[in-house]
Amino acid sequence: MRILAAVPFLPLLAACGSELPEEWPPGMFCNVGDDTKNPTGTTGAPLTGGPGEWTGAIVNGVADPDPAVADLSPRQQAAVGALVSRGGGNFCTGTLIGDNAVLTAAHCVDGVDASGIGFAVGVDAARPDHLFTFSAVHSNPLWEGSAEHDQAVCILDGLASELYPDVVPIEINTEPLERLTPAFVGRSVQNVGYGTTEPGGGGYNTRRWWTVEVIASLGRAQYETDGRGESAVCFGDSGSPGLITFSDGVVRVVGTLNGGDASCVDRDHWARADVDQAWILSYVVPAPGCRWGLRGRCNGEVAEWCVGEEEGDERREDCAATGRICGADRDGRFRCLAGERCPPDLTFQGRCEGDVAVWCQDRLVRRRHCAPCGQSCGWVDNLWGYYCL
Repeated sequence: MRILAAVPFLPLLAACGSELPEEWPPGMFCNVGDDTKNPTGTTGAPLTGGPGEWTGAIVNGVADPDPAVADLSPRQQAAVGALVSRGGGNFCTGTLIGDNAVLTAAHCVDGVDASGIGFAVGVDAARPDHLFTFSAVHSNPLWEGSAEHDQAVCILDGLASELYPDVVPIEINTEPLERLTPAFVGRSVQNVGYGTTEPGGGGYNTRRWWTVEVIASLGRAQYETDGRGESAVCFGDSGSPGLITFSDGVVRVVGTLNGGDASCVDRDHWARADVDQAWILSYVVPAPGCRWGLRGRCNGEVAEWCVGEEEGDERREDCAATGRICGADRDGRFRCLAGERCPPDLTFQGRCEGDVAVWCQDRLVRRRHCAPCGQSCGWVDNLWGYYCL
């Protein structure tokens, strides 16, 4: 009600000859000049989907990724493709992780000659936008049949940037999963593949489907997701990537699918990319061009973003040189931010200072005035903490 009453007041000021301020100070009107809390994916904030909460699956999956979990451009989505056999159909899933390399599961290509398989990219593997061929296949020498180290790197016949420029690789994660904040277990992960879409593995599928699930457990060289008896990845999805957005705004591959329960709706097992990063990256040629998009990323305290997709389109700004920090602005773009740094005792859950909600987000103090919106500050829940009610 108060915001509606405030709107007619603006032309009245102008009619009286008063100059309108360039920016209204926080706390004068509802939602004007205040920060907005974002509990999904920002640094220091818990992600939606806690332990035991199911949020989707490839059996009855969806056609597009969830941008809150993995905000991929169409060219990045094309990096997930199907492994196909010469003269046959698709049998596993893989991910282009460099200009020359596709990451998949070792058990998918065990005993297979590189000349007998290809990599089909596009929504439908039966009608691919492009079909890559391979010159070599390398299986992880540490793989012994379990989910741990179940990885293979397939080398393309040429460079993807020259053969099919409409695909942009998705890099692998190199940060130890045990050190992630928020914690890896309980986080949402974007899964994707070309496997069967029916519970129990019935039927045949050539199309790419996406799902969001929750990390159930973390092991030495593998992790698990749980479909909770409702849905999960299935046959043909083997070798597919688990994807999450990191605090620098970049989506990375955290694991490759080994397999799971025959029901296709329960536990699934994934090989960790960070554990075997040295072996994987030894085969990878980095892709040319600007890879970060307009949203950008934080490389330490350096903001990096793209104004186009060519090599000369990169932009970098050293935030520390001007006393600022790198973080996500109100539009979700990673840039140099000025503001008050968070004290050690201020968390994302925050606190109330009168009718003002105060919290730490992206290492800066954030404030929201509740009274102008007819609200008061109070405890919401473990996800939101203190906020306007």
